[in-house]
Amino acid sequence: MDMTGAGDRALLDVLCQTADAVWEIDLPRQTVQVWQELDERQKPCVQLPLEQALQRAESRVSPVDRPRWRAVWTQIRDREDPATGGGAELHFLRGTAQCGGTVQWRRCAEGHVWLTARCRAPEADSRLEDEWLCHHFGAMPLPAGVVKVLFDREGQPADLLFCRVNLALCQLLGQKETRQLEHRPLLEVLPEADLLWLRMCHRANTTKRPQHSVRYSQLLHRYLEIWTYPLDGERCGCVLQDVTREVEQEGQLKESWQRQALLLKNTTDAVFQYDLARRTLFMSEGAAQWCRPLPTVPDMPWGLLERGMIQQAGAEALRQVIGHLEAGGESAGCDILARLAPDETFGWYNVTFWRYRDRNSGSWQVMGSFKNIHQEVLRREQLERAAAQDPLTGVYNVATGRRLVKQQLKQHPGGNGRYNALFIIDLDDFKGINDSCGHHTGDAVLQEFVCALQRAFRSGDIVYRLGGDEFAAFIGDLQRPYRVVDRVSRRLLNDLSREDRCGVPVRASIGVFIGGGPLTYEQYYKNADRALYVAKERGKNRVVVVEDNLF
Repeated sequence: MDMTGAGDRALLDVLCQTADAVWEIDLPRQTVQVWQELDERQKPCVQLPLEQALQRAESRVSPVDRPRWRAVWTQIRDREDPATGGGAELHFLRGTAQCGGTVQWRRCAEGHVWLTARCRAPEADSRLEDEWLCHHFGAMPLPAGVVKVLFDREGQPADLLFCRVNLALCQLLGQKETRQLEHRPLLEVLPEADLLWLRMCHRANTTKRPQHSVRYSQLLHRYLEIWTYPLDGERCGCVLQDVTREVEQEGQLKESWQRQALLLKNTTDAVFQYDLARRTLFMSEGAAQWCRPLPTVPDMPWGLLERGMIQQAGAEALRQVIGHLEAGGESAGCDILARLAPDETFGWYNVTFWRYRDRNSGSWQVMGSFKNIHQEVLRREQLERAAAQDPLTGVYNVATGRRLVKQQLKQHPGGNGRYNALFIIDLDDFKGINDSCGHHTGDAVLQEFVCALQRAFRSGDIVYRLGGDEFAAFIGDLQRPYRVVDRVSRRLLNDLSREDRCGVPVRASIGVFIGGGPLTYEQYYKNADRALYVAKERGKNRVVVVEDNLF
């Protein structure tokens, strides 16, 4: 059915002569009369349903421009749009080729729209494409250009000629407009320019391979990253980037790593990473350069135990530390006996783990360290012993002795056939030795007396000095307390019977309390002290044992 009226035929003739495709769209009837088509193989002068015609038209538009075509059609379909016409730049498909062009539309009679498409000639389209590329090349934020290598009379590369540059390259080289660089040699624009750029372009052309370099420009006072790549044998493409900030940040980061490495080298013996999922200890790349190497150890911590690097107690301690990390703890550590090489002796190490989240992957990572603290532990133990010992005799002082006895009473309070015994031992007539022989001799007598105490008591018994010439000893968890007390007392008194200083015999009185129930340290002490008092009253140089609690 012919939708054109007599008044429209003249317009139709004009459109068919000036356009490559002509459509008459009847919006109320949802039909399209195709008067002329882009693809000459398609039969014109046919009437199609609107949707079919639209699909057919969209297939003739380049895929990248189809969203723009849909926007045009939305305008045409919208009857409330007051616009009487419009258009858009599109790329059309003509067979296997692609060409640029325009699509235009105009409303006429009620509900009728004329739609035309025009394709540009290939030369015009190519020129517009070049203009489009030049526009976008000039607007690139990255400095770029095309240069030509100029040679001297000897055939050596001597300069660069700027063929095409963008604004970013001009600004990088201190120029305001592209015309200040294009078709001018580099050394004319920048007489003191570094010729590295020239050599890179020449090398790219001769090797037919891209070249890359990062170099500090003394002229521009910047670090430049330069890429050059061959184009046609004479000209060379170049891309430059100001990487001053990145290079400086990388240098600062490198210095920071060097400082951290130096710090760790002087404070840590070995640094490792730990895989929580695989329970594997391993060293990070490069860590062995500044700290002691460690093997990869699976099945932690038992893998360290199997390799002989730690002992059983250390494995148990590390198991608790790793369990804390697996439960979500951020850091944990322990002091264990370890060795980092098979030929070393065991020493004290502090092993510390830190858990952190990787910024790139978002996963939890763990790193840790071994730090040799053997000398520190020895010094600490020495200080603890010094603080716990009587300086003259070397046995525990009264504060330490009292604390240790109280701990024993908590662990073994007695009862059910188990007993504890507290001895209080006092040298008889010690004042006479001091008065007759002097305090120096008195101190020697006290030291010899302590030797006798240590021979009489076991190494696990608690022997301590109460003060002056008075000492105490505690034996815990006994089954036959009287037999033990009798044996120890006889051994001590017999040992002392052979001692004599300045004609004054060295003798001692002993008071012992045997407890078989939950009593306090003070009760033990008062009962033993009461027994000592009785021994003194009975003539000294003897032992008195009490069992009944009097306090």
